[in-house]
Amino acid sequence: MYRRLIFLAFLLFSACTKDIKIDKVELMTISSDISNNIKTNIYFKNRESEGTAKIIANHYIKIQKELNPIFNLHERITFDTILIKEDLFHTKTGAPTWVNAFYHNNRIFLKTNDNNKISDITFYNTLKHEYSHILINRVSESLAPAWIDEGFAMLLESPILKRELNEYKEWLKTNKQIKLKALKKSFTTLKNKEYKIAYLQSKLMTNYLKNKFGEKAIIKYFGLLTHNRRLAFRNSFKMSLSDFENQFETWIKTKTN
Repeated sequence: MYRRLIFLAFLLFSACTKDIKIDKVELMTISSDISNNIKTNIYFKNRESEGTAKIIANHYIKIQKELNPIFNLHERITFDTILIKEDLFHTKTGAPTWVNAFYHNNRIFLKTNDNNKISDITFYNTLKHEYSHILINRVSESLAPAWIDEGFAMLLESPILKRELNEYKEWLKTNKQIKLKALKKSFTTLKNKEYKIAYLQSKLMTNYLKNKFGEKAIIKYFGLLTHNRRLAFRNSFKMSLSDFENQFETWIKTKTN
C-alpha cells in the first residue's frame, strides 16, 4: 500500500525557506496532454521509472475527467511532475520522512520506490489531491487561504469524513475550535497536535460550505479572490468569515455530541 498522511500539502513548504532545485538535464522526460489545454512534463531518472511515468500520465487523464465538471478551466496549463526515488526524495526536497508527495511552485513531487503500487487507489487519491492544488491555485491565482485550499483538495481526494469527525470530537473535549485567522497561511506555527487538527478542521469546514452552498460556490470564491479578496467570501457565501465560524461551531457540536 502506498501509504500517505493526508495532512501534507501546505505543511511542508510554508516552513521550508529554500527552493527546490532539480537539474532537469540529468532526467528523462515524457510529455503528456492531460486534456486539450492541460499538459504535464513528467521527469524521472532512468528507464526503470518510465513505466511508472506512463501510468501516472494515464491517472492524470482520468483525474482531469473527474474534476473538469467542477473547475471547467479552458486556459492553457502546463506543470511539471517530478519522480524521485525514495532514497533521494527527502534529501533532494527537504521533505519530512512521512511525506510521500506534495505540490510546490507549479510542480508535483512524488516519491517512488520498488514497492509503490501506483495502480493502487491510495496512490491515485494522493495524485488527485496534489493535482487539485494545481487547479485551485490556477483559479485563485494562489490567493486561496490555506484552510479552504487544503480542505477542498482533501474533499476531492476523499469525501469520507468519519475519521475526521471522530478525531475532531476528541479534540473538542478539551480544546476550542481553531480560529480561521490562524489558518490563512502556514499551519506550521501551530503548536503540538494543533497542526494536525488544522487539516481535519479545514476539511470539515470546507465540507460544511460545500453542503450548504455547493461546489460551484467554492469555485466562485476562488475566482473572486483575484478581484476583491476582502469581499470574496461574503459575495460567495452570503455571510462574513466570523459568521461562518460561529455557524460552523454551532453545527459541529450537533455532530460531535
